[in-house]
Amino acid sequence: MDQRTIRTREAIFRAYEQLLEQYGDVSRISVKELAGCAGISRSTFYSHYPDLNELTCDITSSLAENICSIIKEQSMDFSDPDRLRKVFRQILLFLSSRGNIAKQILLHEAPDELVSPVLNTVLELATEDFRRRHLPLETQTIHAISLLWTYGTYGLAREWFREDCKTDVSAMVDRISSALTNFGTTVQPQ
Repeated sequence: MDQRTIRTREAIFRAYEQLLEQYGDVSRISVKELAGCAGISRSTFYSHYPDLNELTCDITSSLAENICSIIKEQSMDFSDPDRLRKVFRQILLFLSSRGNIAKQILLHEAPDELVSPVLNTVLELATEDFRRRHLPLETQTIHAISLLWTYGTYGLAREWFREDCKTDVSAMVDRISSALTNFGTTVQPQ
């Protein structure tokens, strides 16, 4: 992607974020208004995105990529509750830094564009982690643990945004960690 395209998309993202902050809901944003706020023409917007839904999908994909990067950087270890807590903390801090965009995605958009890439990353890392520790877990069990971890974290983060992030990040990390640990996702060798 050339620099001009990157700058234009960044302007579109910033305008989207600004208007979302102003209106609180993507359905109240028009392409005309978004283009004006980004300092571009409507035709320039349409040369990048066919509609606002595609823009939202692109932003959702960007959020998912960032969450996957956080998970990979933390070197998942499903036997270490402290490491998992660190992952949850980083994810929540990242999502809260994205404000209304994250809230819009978590509360109003279909979760597949966000959750599927995260699930695939968690599944890949869980498989590596359990094999590295020589745990005799079947692929189905690893998949179930990954589903529980991913959708559980998604559900609790969604609830956190529904409450306008009123719960302190540390308290929310405790809540996520406790919920997942109590359901056995912190897998120890036997």
